[in-house]
Amino acid sequence: MLKEIRAYLRRIGANAIVIPHNDDYFNEDLRPEDERLAYVTGFTGSAGMAIITPRQAVLFVDGRYVNQAKKQTTFKVLQVPRQTTVSEWFARFLRPNYIVAYDPWLQSVAQIDKWAEIFTRRGAHLLPTPFNPVDKFWIEKPKAKPVKTFAFPLLCAGKTTLQKVQPVRKILKQEEYDAFILTNADTVSWLLNKRSDAFEYNPVYLKRLIIYPKGEPVELNKNTIKALKGKIVAIDTYETPVKVKQDLIDAGASIHHLRNPFAEFQAVKNDFELKGIHQATLADSIAVCRFFAILPEKAPVCNEFNVTKFLQEFRQENLSYKHRSFADISAVGKNAALPHYQATEEQNSKLDGAKLYLLDTGGQYRCGTTDMTRTVALLDEVSPEIKTRYTQVLKGHIALARQIFPAGTTGASLDALARQYLWQDGADFDHGTGHGVGCYLNVHETPPSISPRSREVLKENMIVTNEPGFYAKNKFGIRIENMMQVVRAPFRKKGFLMFEMLTFVPFCDELIDTKMLTAEENAWIASYYTEILKRVYPHVDETTKKWILKQVSRWVNVKDVLTC
Repeated sequence: MLKEIRAYLRRIGANAIVIPHNDDYFNEDLRPEDERLAYVTGFTGSAGMAIITPRQAVLFVDGRYVNQAKKQTTFKVLQVPRQTTVSEWFARFLRPNYIVAYDPWLQSVAQIDKWAEIFTRRGAHLLPTPFNPVDKFWIEKPKAKPVKTFAFPLLCAGKTTLQKVQPVRKILKQEEYDAFILTNADTVSWLLNKRSDAFEYNPVYLKRLIIYPKGEPVELNKNTIKALKGKIVAIDTYETPVKVKQDLIDAGASIHHLRNPFAEFQAVKNDFELKGIHQATLADSIAVCRFFAILPEKAPVCNEFNVTKFLQEFRQENLSYKHRSFADISAVGKNAALPHYQATEEQNSKLDGAKLYLLDTGGQYRCGTTDMTRTVALLDEVSPEIKTRYTQVLKGHIALARQIFPAGTTGASLDALARQYLWQDGADFDHGTGHGVGCYLNVHETPPSISPRSREVLKENMIVTNEPGFYAKNKFGIRIENMMQVVRAPFRKKGFLMFEMLTFVPFCDELIDTKMLTAEENAWIASYYTEILKRVYPHVDETTKKWILKQVSRWVNVKDVLTC
């Protein structure tokens, strides 16, 4: 493939080409026919970007994927932003009159505008290609499958499209825009109360819309775009492909930037959405508890890939369960040190003899999406190092979970809470602490997030995850993740928020070094386990009840809780 792409560069007179992990809707979960980065590089992670020149082949990935990428590709792997960024790399690579090609469907306006500043200073040029050359050279490229579209029930959505679009109409009128182009498929799905089976995990509906200050949303296509001639049209440059912007300009529209005005309304869940999410997370907690209860029996005869079938069977007993929300991260030993490791039927490790097992898993339910992670001991004896690291991760998880904070607080302001105990020991983790979660939509929903770079304000009724971890390269990995809802703090004085837990699965008692815990942390665990006994325990079989009791009994007075 490198040979063919370099020949293509010579034909068009270009010095490099950019190949991102993207489709024309910027979805994280790609259809097989859009996995161009994986086909060219061999790297199968969910985020990354390759640049190919006549003499170089470079793959840029974030900290989650560095070790995985180095195992999967012959490309030079660079970690962003720790080692460099794509912009910094361009600044070193470019020379006057250099040409870099890119697919205008796969790059956002904001990204190209950012690069254009560097290119202008270097006297270089960006070249949008009329087609994606990878598609031309892709042998036996998968064919697109037929897509089924279906309605998301109003009982789950809580609001009609007309109700959802109303506040954005006011924004357009205030800003004096004639229209807004909505290109985010996740938001389109939410707005129209529609879903589809286009993807294996995320049920997004693939359309783009024109939003007017009056009237119903209109699908953006080659016919409806003509009505925008002479109009002042707003786009979110971070979500809009360059090709869409160019089509709007060609149609005679005047383009302005406006951050997706629907994003915050989508992220702040209404009462109907919250009800569905609470039901989904409880159902998933029950299934996961049942899975971990039988794990000691199944581990000796299972591997990372096939063991999760038992969790799937438990989930499928719930009639509202649809399918997984992402591919399970099921890992033991050194594989768990890769935050987004993927076992396959062909490549996996046996659970028998492994010390730790990490499972990051989630489900799509009729009215909600779930995501959770637990790390458990498979052997009776674990090293002091493992117990220390597990407890540091747990302490960070608790610190974030129990924090009360004023309204207006960003995710970046809270992120260090989850890292502090690792930092004090000279350790860290190379991924965000938390992300937003959709409502029978994307398991990674923007804008809510908790990370060092998050500038988004956390608001009441947003849903976020809490997932600190520790990864010892080529040895083991630990992560603990719960979903949480942002709620009002119970103060007389208004304006403070806190988190309410949505995931109810015990931590691994064998891995906790109780000597490292404070009285406040012990009390938090006891309170959390009390909720597990109230919410999950009554709905599980005897085997699972015994497992729950084994995990929680030294933290709570089980008899008192169950007889209340």
